[in-house]
Amino acid sequence: MVGSIGTAGEVAFSAIGDISRFPAKAPIRYPQSLEETKPFAGLRFDFRRLAEDDLVLPARTSGLRIMVDSVAGCLKVPLTIIADIDSTIGRKAMAAHCGCYMIKAPHTISNETARGVFASSVLRSPFITRHVTVVAGRQRPLSWASREVASRLTATLERLMRR
Repeated sequence: MVGSIGTAGEVAFSAIGDISRFPAKAPIRYPQSLEETKPFAGLRFDFRRLAEDDLVLPARTSGLRIMVDSVAGCLKVPLTIIADIDSTIGRKAMAAHCGCYMIKAPHTISNETARGVFASSVLRSPFITRHVTVVAGRQRPLSWASREVASRLTATLERLMRR
């Protein structure tokens, strides 16, 4: 089912999934204070706990979604995915609006966490590890631009891992 949920800032988005229980164009409700998000802050969840919650995830073709589906299949955990939304802004707005959960890297919601809009918890048992691979051919040496891109990418990833 495709339906319009609302807007996030100036960006309109739509969701694919069972959205019949959420009124179209309803105002997005953000927590009124940091106290509302504190019960979830810093918790460590077992992956199996996700079976109890409604999730909003990226489309099945997303690398993150493929990993989440793979882990859920291996652990035989039934996930309740109420919406497939490719847009990060759309997933954030849907999670804030409907009280469902999303799986994201902590740095992608750091601004919202600081403002008390979202709280971040860590998935454990198992960890979901994301990989980045940089491949270079052997036929000729890397150009200056290629070396610079690889260097900046590596530095950025190392900085994100320290957070």
